[in-house]
Amino acid sequence: MLRAGTEVSVVGNAVDVDWWRAVPRHPRSGSPVTMVSVMRLAGRKRPFALLDAVERVVAESPEAVRLVIVGEGPLEARLRAEILGRGLGHAVVLTGRQTRGQIRT
Repeated sequence: MLRAGTEVSVVGNAVDVDWWRAVPRHPRSGSPVTMVSVMRLAGRKRPFALLDAVERVVAESPEAVRLVIVGEGPLEARLRAEILGRGLGHAVVLTGRQTRGQIRT
């Protein structure tokens, strides 16, 4: 689609892994595993599939997992209603939009 000889530069999809790496901590006995998902709350990102998976884990072990979903989008109100309707308010938190620093913290 480009004319012959057109220079094309590729910028890699890179993440500064060291910046995101958490300081290793040893969980306290009985502490839930905390998972964090950062996404736009839109259908193609499948937030309800993630909610389904967490619901299955919570059904087996109610205190085993905590899910923090960071983001906003057209499905936010529906997702919030599903969390409450499924009784997952103790295990799933929606934070809305956050900065990179807030997410890392």
